[in-house]
Amino acid sequence: MGCNGCLLSDREREEQITQQSGKAKEHAVKDKKLFVLYYLSDREVSFMDADAARKNGITPIKYISWL
Repeated sequence: MGCNGCLLSDREREEQITQQSGKAKEHAVKDKKLFVLYYLSDREVSFMDADAARKNGITPIKYISWL
């Protein structure tokens, strides 16, 4: 991965999205909820419950369903 503060390449960004999608899917299935992927301020990809994301004004980059 790139250094702290460096911009991610397209390949690195896709790898993060794929990795976090898998983790988010596990949580979505376990909790039977919709999750979203989003960028943190440092351009890292993270995930959270879609309802919490909406309440906190998070802009999703991808939705992850439990189905």
